[in-house]
Amino acid sequence: MRRRGGRKRSLGTRVPPAIPQGPNQRWSLDFLSDAFAEGRRFRILVVVDDFTRECSALVADTSLPGLRGVRELEIIIAQRGRPAVCVSDNGTELTSMAVLRWSHEIRIEWHYIAPGKPTQNAFIESFNARLRDELLNETLLTSLALVRAVLNAWKDDYNNARPHSALGNLTPAEFAARSAPARCSTEPHGLKYHRDSPHCWMNRGAQTIGCNLAAMGASLVGVLARRRDQTLLGNLFTFSAQSNVRAIVP
Repeated sequence: MRRRGGRKRSLGTRVPPAIPQGPNQRWSLDFLSDAFAEGRRFRILVVVDDFTRECSALVADTSLPGLRGVRELEIIIAQRGRPAVCVSDNGTELTSMAVLRWSHEIRIEWHYIAPGKPTQNAFIESFNARLRDELLNETLLTSLALVRAVLNAWKDDYNNARPHSALGNLTPAEFAARSAPARCSTEPHGLKYHRDSPHCWMNRGAQTIGCNLAAMGASLVGVLARRRDQTLLGNLFTFSAQSNVRAIVP
């Protein structure tokens, strides 16, 4: 008798993920299942930032395949930025080739918890329990439009009005705002650059070079003035990385 083999599982990363130290370092994803009043079932895609505890998305529909999940993640990334790591269980939607191909193309590491170990994704499991106890088990849901409306209202309240003890009694939105990366203070023309971005370092370097050139020019002017060399003084210019060329008149 031929024995049936087990289900093939994805070969994503399975080592324990690092503890997040900032926003967008690790997102957790999971699916919830519930039913309308007449018995027809629907599913909810849940996305949570493990550091700020913000709920990034609650997407409800009667069917949520892998391609649909990829589209929803692209919408979130366009609004919030790209995560370094995504953590999920081994559900068929999140182990599909569509998800694996997409995460490889945009270079997002995908970590799968060990099968049968939901505690390895404890942040989103705690969130799911709260969502089910406070909303899904207490609301008579009759249509998909109603489900989406109550989910959006609950998500807004959770992110913006409910303090979290693990965040110093701040709401997730307040904690995320305080944890946002600092901006460079030397930003030309109102552009906002991260302090570690190449744009910011280039701007700082240009300012340093400009200051050095200005100091050298001032020293040279003093030397030429003492020597009474009016011809060179008339043709001397100092250059600055932050301003136009200025003629120096003795």
